Amino acid sequence: MAKPAAPWRIKGKKVYRNYSQEELDAQYDVAAPETPERARERSWAAESSAAARKTMSCRLGVAYGAGADEKLDIFPATRPGAPVLFDIHGGYWKQFSAADESLYAPVYVGAGAAFVAMDYTLAPNATLDEIVRQCRAALAWAVAHATDFNGDPARIHLLGRSAGGHLCAMMLATDWTAHGLRRNPIVGATLISGLYDLEPIMLSFPNEWCRLDAQSAYRLSPIYHLPAEKLPAIVAWGGAETGEFKHQSQDLAVALQSRGWPTTVIEIPGAGHSGSRAELVNRDSPLCRAVLAQLGF
Repeated sequence: MAKPAAPWRIKGKKVYRNYSQEELDAQYDVAAPETPERARERSWAAESSAAARKTMSCRLGVAYGAGADEKLDIFPATRPGAPVLFDIHGGYWKQFSAADESLYAPVYVGAGAAFVAMDYTLAPNATLDEIVRQCRAALAWAVAHATDFNGDPARIHLLGRSAGGHLCAMMLATDWTAHGLRRNPIVGATLISGLYDLEPIMLSFPNEWCRLDAQSAYRLSPIYHLPAEKLPAIVAWGGAETGEFKHQSQDLAVALQSRGWPTTVIEIPGAGHSGSRAELVNRDSPLCRAVLAQLGF
């Protein structure tokens, strides 16, 4: 006898807010539609990252743990005592790597920061709990070794897009004294087009690799675990993103503001889900200027 469909898989049934299953899946499908413009953007980003690794002083594949995937790409600051921009890549937790983030190094190292991008084990080979653990271990390592790459261990700024935004927000929701640090080393964060409430992820197609249940979706939703300690945050999203991705960022911004966090809110006109990459390296864009200002430049 065939197993009956789960209630949220019944065609036409509203599964989240007012979305049917098909509609909810479409809201979180960041790969569609594929266009020549998106292909050109990916090619530009890959070429820019490769050029940064080739032309800049960097230390690639530095281990922060014993796991094969537990590596950092480090672009040292040119002078000691610099703020550290700690980057966690996106890719729906299942693709991409630190190497895809190198394109940001020229702008921010050029301004005077150290830039660090981390790798983690991709889903489904790792659970989201394990990925979050790796992010905490990587950040704790960066704090302990910051002076080795001219960074100030008390001036850690986070940068994350999409799933990287989720993981950075989970770092904000961390009690760092439980991870060997005397106090919170994070002094600023830039969260772009992130996923901060994982209930709709649990109910849509990304759960094929995220494998969330109600308990883990709540535990790993940073919007429900934000600390009282205030720090400057930038929350940004693309104006052409789906309604759900806009809601994710807008709801987080309201949650931070309600706690008294100094929060800069930026909607990038006409940008899709990946459009923020070009904005982050454009020194004249509101997003890049906001990140540089948060770093103290």
